[in-house]
Amino acid sequence: MVEYCQAEKFTARCDQANEVVLMESARYGRAAIGRCVRQDLGYVGCAVDALATLDAHCSGQPAGCELSIMNPALRSLKPCPTDVTWHLQAAYTCIPGK
Repeated sequence: MVEYCQAEKFTARCDQANEVVLMESARYGRAAIGRCVRQDLGYVGCAVDALATLDAHCSGQPAGCELSIMNPALRSLKPCPTDVTWHLQAAYTCIPGK
């Protein structure tokens, strides 16, 4: 799983022309200490499953997808207080598509 910070964009792309994106997992909020969250200010662990949101936006897309971490669809999940930064942890694979 790769971590994307608040000011970044999640991008899913497949290298082969006959492949499509398949989202495998997505967590949005302040899931853990890492690249985006360097210290626990009392809100580490406030994260929600965002797989349905990324799946709707990205899975099955032959050209892949790009989604801002501050996208309204993600922000509407409201995993944490709005005065702390949020990040996305996501994983995808490429599978043969038609």
